Amino acid sequence: MGEGKDPTVKEFFEDFGAAFSSFDGDRVATKFSLPYMAKGPGDVCNVFNSRSQLAEYFQSYVHVKLSAAYLAKMVVRAALL
Repeated sequence: MGEGKDPTVKEFFEDFGAAFSSFDGDRVATKFSLPYMAKGPGDVCNVFNSRSQLAEYFQSYVHVKLSAAYLAKMVVRAALL
């Protein structure tokens, strides 16, 4: 690790990336504080006041990303046939 860099910061971001890579909404939600505000489609803002609401929001988000990644993988496979 480079001089002057705090290992705690590096660990935080590594764990943050691992949380999203897990595709687990509960785990992702632990990385954010409450209340949490997210701007969605149509510039609609949603405020989440509980960990369970936030976990559900992130689970739906990572599910879409996981589905998109799976679909892209299948398209690549089909193209290789």
